[in-house]
Amino acid sequence: MKRLKSEILVVLAAAALALSGCFGADTPQALDERETYETVETMQAASLGIHGMISRIEHGDNVAYVFGSMHAGRAHWFPLAAVVEDAMRRADVFVFEYDMSVNYDSPEMVLLVMEHMFLPDGVNLADLLPPDVHAAFVENINTYDWVNYEAARAMHPFSVSQLVMYEVSAELGVLMEFSVDAYVYNFAARHGMPVLGLNDIAEELAIASDMPEEAMTAFIAGISDKATLLAQGEILVLADAYEANDMTGIRGTISDGFAAYRDDPAAAFMRDVLMHQRCVIFADEIERLLRETEEPSTFFITVGLAHIIGGEAGQVLNILRDRGFDVAGVYR
Repeated sequence: MKRLKSEILVVLAAAALALSGCFGADTPQALDERETYETVETMQAASLGIHGMISRIEHGDNVAYVFGSMHAGRAHWFPLAAVVEDAMRRADVFVFEYDMSVNYDSPEMVLLVMEHMFLPDGVNLADLLPPDVHAAFVENINTYDWVNYEAARAMHPFSVSQLVMYEVSAELGVLMEFSVDAYVYNFAARHGMPVLGLNDIAEELAIASDMPEEAMTAFIAGISDKATLLAQGEILVLADAYEANDMTGIRGTISDGFAAYRDDPAAAFMRDVLMHQRCVIFADEIERLLRETEEPSTFFITVGLAHIIGGEAGQVLNILRDRGFDVAGVYR
């Protein structure tokens, strides 16, 4: 495997999210319910915005809007499509992959994140990697600005791969400060709306870091030098498709990536654990919210688009359909 695979760019991993700094106040603001469109042309323009395959699910008096996000973005993506902004204004509760309202600067959370971001005490990558893989990694990682070998040698391989991916993404103009998740979260926070998580953050971190040794090696072996990843520009393919609402293109990119590296341990870990295992967890919690919430509620649920796109990727919506829910796409 000679490159960092494109599926990394759309699969949201808990370790990267917890460290992403995507809660910044500079994220563009969602439309307030008191605001109105000044002209018909303005509303028409907004209606052409990103729809994230937003779908509506009803159960009794409860409603869930499930929206597919991208965890880095571009400033001009906001506001989102009118149908998404309208669903946000209707929502009573906002739900993310994990609870984004938690204070991640607290000593307890810092310790939890550090525990999963780094290898156990006394262990470094030289102890885990074959000599040829380690030698190539030392050469390649020192071409980056955000992390070098001295910093990375004690880090979990998945954490290293995420830092590399975010640096390349930022240099290509797809930035964490324009995370779609952060945009939605800032709307909820500004309006004092309750925020929940589909999974506990400790469990999310544990899932991402509990990786077989062969997958660790594959993740490190997949990190090319910075110039190579910039030239490949795979994040741009995904960002352009997301911006254009090209769900077929995104589904194809993910499926092609998994197919090309079907026997690769890193791809298998991303597909089977970070994608499919977490899809079941997310679907379980969405089902619980719809069935067990006693007070009539409207939930706005934001997950990475890869978790709902189908195909080789996430199957959250199909899992819910199989459990008897009527899932209606409202973005068409």
